[in-house]
Amino acid sequence: LNAFDRTLLLEEKDSITLAYRCSTLAQLKRYEDAIVSCQNALAGNGRWGDKSPAFAWYHMGNTHRLTKQFPSAIAAFDQAIKFDANDALTWNAQALVLEE
Repeated sequence: LNAFDRTLLLEEKDSITLAYRCSTLAQLKRYEDAIVSCQNALAGNGRWGDKSPAFAWYHMGNTHRLTKQFPSAIAAFDQAIKFDANDALTWNAQALVLEE
């Protein structure tokens, strides 16, 4: 998390860094901060490297799933699928939400 925060000092709106930060915050169970970081990633500079906005949408959906916000999770996974319909992890995560 510290490494991502230091990177953001150089480029505060770096989309991919913000998305990885979102993932890390979710792992640390800092869910509200994770959602904000994912939202910032999507509103960021659009630099995704070898990823796409689907990466941020997936992590946002997963964070909503972990906090039992199922409609928001489904909506986020739907957005991820719009960017990458071939990502099996997203489809599987959405299925878990629907099952719950």
